[in-house]
Amino acid sequence: MKTKYLFLLSFSLFFMTSCPIGDVCYKIDCGANGECDEIDESCVCDLGYELDPISKKCDVEVRTKFVGTWRGTDCNDTLPHNIVITNASAGVTKVNVSNFGNALCGASDLVVLGTVSADGFKLENFTTDCPSASINATGNAIVLDSARTTMACSYNVTVGGTDYTCTLTYTKQ
Repeated sequence: MKTKYLFLLSFSLFFMTSCPIGDVCYKIDCGANGECDEIDESCVCDLGYELDPISKKCDVEVRTKFVGTWRGTDCNDTLPHNIVITNASAGVTKVNVSNFGNALCGASDLVVLGTVSADGFKLENFTTDCPSASINATGNAIVLDSARTTMACSYNVTVGGTDYTCTLTYTKQ
């Protein structure tokens, strides 16, 4: 009889201590780049990451929706051209935009560094290491549509001492 009670006591203690009482997030795995919000039991992702719809973990870099080849017009060009957006080594929210404005820096395409906004749908705060160019995006951002297929922006760029006011529209290829 004592053995039966001892078994029941051990069994009860095991289950009472194996589940954290009051911790609603103990079963939720947000991955290495997020943590569970105990109020609504959802994952809150670190800056630069978003929730993967399949794994339900914060393991998708927000910049991935921008990475790739985009085709469109820019700076009063009538012929479409490509820009290429790649991950920058400067951080998980940074991208390089090659052929920005369909402009050159010396003999090479103008490359600018952009930052993905906190909401993940804008490129902003452009800089370049080209000594003859400076960029000022009006409205401070290239905006990505909700379908993630088109980007648009109005901006000013100075290249080689000449100022340009530009509107860009690109479609992901």
